[in-house]
Amino acid sequence: MNESTRRVQSAAVLFAITVFAWIAGEFFFAAYLFVLSYFALREWNNITGANQLALVLPISLAASFVAHGAIYLQRDALALAVIFLAFVFFLLRYVLNKASHPQVALSLWGSFGAVVVLLPCISALWLYMHARPVFGFTLLCVWASDIGAYFIGRALGGPKLAPRISPGKTWSGSLGGLFTTVLVAYAFLYAKGSPWTFEWLVIAAIIAILSQAGDLGESALKRRFNVKDSGTLIPGHGGILDRIDGFLPVLPLIFLANSYTIFPTF
Repeated sequence: MNESTRRVQSAAVLFAITVFAWIAGEFFFAAYLFVLSYFALREWNNITGANQLALVLPISLAASFVAHGAIYLQRDALALAVIFLAFVFFLLRYVLNKASHPQVALSLWGSFGAVVVLLPCISALWLYMHARPVFGFTLLCVWASDIGAYFIGRALGGPKLAPRISPGKTWSGSLGGLFTTVLVAYAFLYAKGSPWTFEWLVIAAIIAILSQAGDLGESALKRRFNVKDSGTLIPGHGGILDRIDGFLPVLPLIFLANSYTIFPTF
């Protein structure tokens, strides 16, 4: 079985699980996101070496559990406060111990992981609970960008997008992902009869660009620590972080924009 086939099969399974959690309701979707956050946090800490410090993963998981529970109970400020406190804890641990314990610098990566992983996860839950059409549109755009970039890039090849960070990515793939995203977004908006098609197509293009930036960001992190894949959980993809990296910069910004009613209605 070649890589493309494994990738498609794995993506189909993940899509089916996501759809099931979506249909099952808020509690199951919150549980699903918590499980994703567990694997993503574990992979982040394995990549960066922060798992060498005993408290990093347990505290991050505790923060994840409380934050997801707070969003589910509509205590949004508490969720953000918990993530901020986890970040501050790891940061202070580094500042107070860096002279006597040089290895505690790994705590810094734990603090980044708490923010980079948990903010997108609770943003996803909030959007699912309060702005489901916007969330669905966002998911479609990120998936379209990823699929378009992969298959068009493999088909056309050409100049590399960022060879020092991710040698496999090409400009043709990047532009193909952008084109696919706008095309899928247009089909979605046409089906809904949206009066704000142009505005949402601009948002779709921004989502595609941010999604690809998230992909490159994770590639840079892995290259920084000389790691090929974030994990081995998903055949053809690597780990959970490899599958959700495009969502990491997108979801918090969509959450923030939707919180301040910046978006037009569908």
